[in-house]
Amino acid sequence: QAFRIVLMDSLRHVPFLGWFLQCCGFIFIRRSLGSSRGDAPQHTGVLRRAIANACNSQWPVTVLLFPEGRDLNARSILASNTFADKQGLPHYEHVLHPKTAGFAEAWLVMQMSQWRLS
Repeated sequence: QAFRIVLMDSLRHVPFLGWFLQCCGFIFIRRSLGSSRGDAPQHTGVLRRAIANACNSQWPVTVLLFPEGRDLNARSILASNTFADKQGLPHYEHVLHPKTAGFAEAWLVMQMSQWRLS
């Protein structure tokens, strides 16, 4: 069975570890996947292709979206609360609102792949 982990892109640049993870076929995405930086479509495409290849494999594939997070500090709490205000969500004290763009993209691709197979 194949196993793929979706990791933050900065791990790609860690000496030896980044090379090893790339050789293992792990998937790298940037934290700003859902942001307005302008490069989100490029990283969305990388994620979509990797998930589609995994779904269309002849062997079962497990994909783990690594839930790395930010440190809980005043700056990240402010960013989380700003997001919460825009979305009409409650403020949290001990956790942050998650970024779900990577999960949403992976889910859509898996649904489309399943639809093609059935």
